[in-house]
Amino acid sequence: MSFRTKIFDFLNIGTVYLADHTENEDSADHASGEIRWEVREVFNRFTHAIADKNLPLLSELMTDDIVLLAASGDPLVGRDAVEAFCTSTFSKFLIRQHTDFSIKASDKRTTASVYAHPFIALTPIEGGDVVEMRHSFIVVLRHENGGWKVARVLSLTWI
Repeated sequence: MSFRTKIFDFLNIGTVYLADHTENEDSADHASGEIRWEVREVFNRFTHAIADKNLPLLSELMTDDIVLLAASGDPLVGRDAVEAFCTSTFSKFLIRQHTDFSIKASDKRTTASVYAHPFIALTPIEGGDVVEMRHSFIVVLRHENGGWKVARVLSLTWI
């Protein structure tokens, strides 16, 4: 069983098409441009909602059973747990980020994965040193109730 399969089994997301990292988006992803555009729009809204500390929008863009798994620490399972984490983080830091990403999607509008590489700067609201981080994430979106929502976030970077 591959590492990828073990991670996706653990995250309970089923079978997801993930192309090798060496393939580019156009040759590896046979999904329609429309699907990639939809996923890109939702992912952009999600990342902007983080920087803008827009918890209602973040909540709208995630599934009820979202899982946030960091390379260190316990997993956050469910919308309430992720919202509590965001509320705590938003109350402590100003957030600035830039995210490079690529998208892999299924033709059947069931799941899509985003390979994200954000640069994040956290400035403590009450003063202190700015924390700058470069991360790697796999974000899995699921199509449900007529739209795309963030279902799983796997951080590949030790925090």
